[in-house]
Amino acid sequence: MENLYFKKDQRIIRTQRAIITAFYDLLSTKNISEISVKEICEKADINRGTFYTHFEDKYNLLDYCIYELMKDVDVAITKANNNSNVIDYYQEVFTRVIDFFIEKKQIAKSILSQSSSLILDDVRKNLTKNAAKKIRESIAMGTKYTVPVDFLTEYFVGGVIATVKAWIFDDLPMSRNEITHYLNILLKTTLYDTTIKNSKF
Repeated sequence: MENLYFKKDQRIIRTQRAIITAFYDLLSTKNISEISVKEICEKADINRGTFYTHFEDKYNLLDYCIYELMKDVDVAITKANNNSNVIDYYQEVFTRVIDFFIEKKQIAKSILSQSSSLILDDVRKNLTKNAAKKIRESIAMGTKYTVPVDFLTEYFVGGVIATVKAWIFDDLPMSRNEITHYLNILLKTTLYDTTIKNSKF
């Protein structure tokens, strides 16, 4: 009996993946308003009844894709939380976020083209919350900054978001190593300059 349920679950997963993959393919060339459920079904090689078993409509499908993307971004950000050094933490977060979007660039571009402000705002909020927490931890350990924590985190997070957005949509002519290298230079310079010099990281 357990094997039957497992097989059923796997079929459901495969069908959903087929629908989502077809949707992404269509989003790479069209706006969601131009895409029909019929097109998605034809591309996924399923019937309309099967589609509606999994999703209410194409907008519900888009919401699901956004949720999946954001969940993966959150995982990437959270993995950097155990680094106690502020600069190392920022560097790791930058690298993880950029690597995530490099790995899923086409998917991210397809989704962001439909709802970039909503998604990137969520990413910004998550990054800002975690970065502010890390800086406050360093303050509790004796580090003193000449710039307010909220201002400092918004500055860095805003830079990362703007860089990722430019890289995805404007084909920023830089490699992953170049982007992280330049961000790290700016990070170290700015954080050290905003720290009272007798403090330790």
